[in-house]
Amino acid sequence: MKRFLLLLIAALGLLAPACTTCQGDDEVAPATGISGQVLYGAGDCMPVIDEAARKYTGYTGELYFIQKAALDQLGNGSFDQLRSASLHYRVKDGKLAANPPADTYVVMPAEYYTSANVVTIVAGQGVRQDFKFWRCLVY
Repeated sequence: MKRFLLLLIAALGLLAPACTTCQGDDEVAPATGISGQVLYGAGDCMPVIDEAARKYTGYTGELYFIQKAALDQLGNGSFDQLRSASLHYRVKDGKLAANPPADTYVVMPAEYYTSANVVTIVAGQGVRQDFKFWRCLVY
């Protein structure tokens, strides 16, 4: 299992493309890959804040696309190693445009772990999907 994981991490590292950004609010889904808006917010989670009351801004930073199958099979392996070997793209002001290979990915910002956002990329098809991330500061 560990040999498989190390081989998978090495293979992902070779496939990792350069970071990319997208300009303009009227972006359409690319012919292949993914485009969308990425929103980020942080605040108290106790007491629970109503979703409508949360304040989000356009995310700026690294957005990781971790293969869902690799994450599901990680077991006691190192999440940090898997994340560093995964595809990542630079997002500025919440604008995402990327070309990950066809697969199912768990998408998360560099700042914290979350498995709530999943996207499936199909070869030859563009995907338009938005992402929202809320980081709990107080539980």
